[in-house]
Amino acid sequence: MKVSLSLAAAAALMLIPLSADAADRAKARGAWANPEGGTTTAAAKCMRGATAASCRGRTVKTDGAGNGSAASGACAEGASGAACRGAKTTVNADGSASRQTGATVATANGEASRQSAFTRNADGSYSGSRTASGAGAKGSYQSDTAVSSEAGSTRTTTATGENGTVNAETSYKRGEGGARTVTCLDMSGAVVDCPF
Repeated sequence: MKVSLSLAAAAALMLIPLSADAADRAKARGAWANPEGGTTTAAAKCMRGATAASCRGRTVKTDGAGNGSAASGACAEGASGAACRGAKTTVNADGSASRQTGATVATANGEASRQSAFTRNADGSYSGSRTASGAGAKGSYQSDTAVSSEAGSTRTTTATGENGTVNAETSYKRGEGGARTVTCLDMSGAVVDCPF
């Protein structure tokens, strides 16, 4: 989930009256009955100064069957860069639930992002994933993690810099233990001894 301007903030700003003041601040808040038999609430706030601006928002929705969801997000931009984050959580009457999160940061020195998703089923089983990455003048980084009640967890990480690349793979499953493999490559792609 790549987050630009918070969807929660955007929805709130479009759906409810906006009030502003002389200090370049605007906010909105409201609540109403929805067609699903529940309630939706939303709130958003934006501010702008001489060197920075930010917006944040949140929505919460329920229905008549006991299900609910919440979404929130925020973005900020200033002289040193920009960042956004967001999250959505859903809880269902049958006991299942899910959550998604995401964040991005961009500065003059590079960019980084993180995304995750997790699901719990009504029977108690679960699965999820997480990805984190970054890139800058000195190299790049990528990490991917997967977890589930059946397979356990696995993580693959790759870091590349001016001296080469390090690849690390780890796995773990309750009752069976874990394993870890680390491989180092030089700039030509040849496998070399790791310096650690």
